[in-house]
Amino acid sequence: MGSGLSMTSVNKIKELATAREYSLALEIIDSQDLTKSYNPQFIRLCGDVYIANGRYADARKVLLMAHKMAPEAKRVIYSLVDLYLKMGYKELADFYYRLYMFDAEPNMPQTNHLKYIYDKAQGCPFEEIETLLFPMYSDVMDYDWSYELYLLMRIQGKNEYATAIKDDYLATYKNETNSVLIEELEQSDKRLEELFYSYSREAVCDDDPNQEELRLEEKILLEADELRMNPKEAEIQILFDDNDKVTLGAKLKLKKHLKEQEKLAKQAEKEGNVEDTEGNTQEIVEEAVSDENTDGNSAEEVENNISENKVGIFKKLFSKKKSESAIDTDTTTSDVETDIIENDSQLTGVNHEEKIAEETVIEESVIEESVIEESVIEEFVIEEPE
Repeated sequence: MGSGLSMTSVNKIKELATAREYSLALEIIDSQDLTKSYNPQFIRLCGDVYIANGRYADARKVLLMAHKMAPEAKRVIYSLVDLYLKMGYKELADFYYRLYMFDAEPNMPQTNHLKYIYDKAQGCPFEEIETLLFPMYSDVMDYDWSYELYLLMRIQGKNEYATAIKDDYLATYKNETNSVLIEELEQSDKRLEELFYSYSREAVCDDDPNQEELRLEEKILLEADELRMNPKEAEIQILFDDNDKVTLGAKLKLKKHLKEQEKLAKQAEKEGNVEDTEGNTQEIVEEAVSDENTDGNSAEEVENNISENKVGIFKKLFSKKKSESAIDTDTTTSDVETDIIENDSQLTGVNHEEKIAEETVIEESVIEESVIEESVIEEFVIEEPE
């Protein structure tokens, strides 16, 4: 390989390859540095020239270069399948065939071409692979595929169809390489099997030491291709771990979030009504009692402890409520007294003893409410379940 790449040489290589002058194109390719090219399709074309000249190791090198540039390029993958079928590397051929068919258009001509060469290399029945070529290339001539169809008809002994294809082919491609081969086969079919079975029939192990570097490079490409066909399932990622280095901003944000949660919890606790407190009372009692009864006391001692614990717990639970009720009562009483004084100065003809009676009724109602609360506590604590 040379040390440079000129645009003139690139154009000449394309021209010779199109004219199927592969030997002349190879001479120019060997004088160029293909690593200077950033066009994967041009590099793929050079790989096809290497394949046509039997330079399989060089073809593998440049085709992998093109595949690395354009992992999803179908024509590059097609050439890799064709190459590995010829080399006998069936495992690699199978992989690239799956890669091509993974998202290929099923009815495209190139898809049928690849399926044909793959099935042919696998030894599929002739009747099956014939359906991939005959409808398209029995009447409309194509340099490569009409020639392939001619060989297929001859190998099956369908000489009538083969003769019809031969006449159209020779009229279309006079003095071409394949036309010369067809004329030779018309004279003698000694080379028929040699020309038809162009792919390796036996699997060959990819263990050439001269290609070790290419195998390592290709391994990385194969892993990426496999991941594209079978992507990993999405994983839930945490924000950060205890062992990770956390930024100051993340710490402050988390601290602020925890403070807000604590504030909301306290606010919800303050706004909670009495029914909620009474509903959770039994759970609090059972938890406290279970903590006190872990040292294996007698049944009588445990029962006494339960009563004492209940009294202490209910006193704590209702002390806050009682104090709040007392504050509300004082406020209510003072408000009532203020109203009475104001009414004293405004109202006339009202008996002073009746006003004092009203005040006495208010005070008795407050005392009565307090006594009821204490009786509720005593009743709950004293009455033990049978």
